[in-house]
Amino acid sequence: MSDERPGWHRHPNGGGWVEDTASVDDTAYVGPKAWVSGSARVSGSARVSGSAQVSGSAQVSGTAEVYGNARVFGAAWVFGAAWALGCPGPGT
Repeated sequence: MSDERPGWHRHPNGGGWVEDTASVDDTAYVGPKAWVSGSARVSGSARVSGSAQVSGSAQVSGTAEVYGNARVFGAAWVFGAAWALGCPGPGT
C-alpha cells in the first residue's frame, strides 16, 4: 500500500495500516507491514506485527499477539495472552 490510500490511515503506534471502518486502540500496536480491516477490532495491549492481517469482524485483545504471516479473519477471537503465528507456505 502506498502512503496515500483513501479510507485507510496509519496507526500511531507502529505505523501499520488501519481501514477507517476498523477499530484499533491507541494502546495496541500495529506494525508497519501489518494491517487491520473491515469491522475488526484490536484492543488493549494487543500486537499485530510482521505481515499479519486482521480482518472481517475478528477481535484481538488483551496481550494477544498476531504476527508473522498470520491471518485472523471472519468472527475469530484471539484474546488474553494467546498468540497466532503465520508461517510461510510451501515453496516460499
